[in-house]
Amino acid sequence: MSIGGGIFLFVVGAILAFALNIQVEWIDLTMVGYLLMGAGFVITMIGIAMLARRRQSVTTQRTVRDPAADATVTERRTDQTPDPPDDGARPMTEPAAPPRGGGLRRARRTTR
Repeated sequence: MSIGGGIFLFVVGAILAFALNIQVEWIDLTMVGYLLMGAGFVITMIGIAMLARRRQSVTTQRTVRDPAADATVTERRTDQTPDPPDDGARPMTEPAAPPRGGGLRRARRTTR
């Protein structure tokens, strides 16, 4: 929404600054156009920065057949990317390690 709003303000400002040739006594429409273009640019840059910083989550689903219990077990795991560190280093982008033991909740268990 902020990127679209910033582009809209920029376009309206450009129309006021360059396309209209109307003189109004109480306001300078060219200056208003330039101000709207500047505000639109700033809002668009803030929107892009917020979009790049958004947290991401990955859901992994694994289905395993348990021959001892004669059942199929489906496990789901959701991992979220951590907040970026304060020192400016990039977070690790390696895939999550496979689960070890009973650390996961069982989402669904069906028997055949």
